[in-house]
Amino acid sequence: MLPLSLSEHIAEVFFTAEELDAINRRLGEQITKDYQGKNLCVVGVLKGSLMFMADLIRYLKGHVEGTGGVDVSVHCHDDLGM
Repeated sequence: MLPLSLSEHIAEVFFTAEELDAINRRLGEQITKDYQGKNLCVVGVLKGSLMFMADLIRYLKGHVEGTGGVDVSVHCHDDLGM
C-alpha cells in the first residue's frame, strides 16, 4: 500500500504560508524595535520550534560586530529565571 500524502491528513489550515511569513515579519520588526541597542538572546523552547525560530530570526535586524547580521547561538549563558 502506498503512503498517503500529507495533504490527506490535514483537516484544516489555520494560517497560510503567506500569513505566517507576514506574522514573522511583524514580530521581527517589533522585536528589533524593542531591543534596539540591547543584547538579545533568542531561545526556542517548545518541541518543533526550530522552523519558527529560523523564520523569525531572518527578520531580526541589528548590528552584530563582525558579521553585519544576527548572531545565532546554540547556548545561552544568561539566567533565564528557571
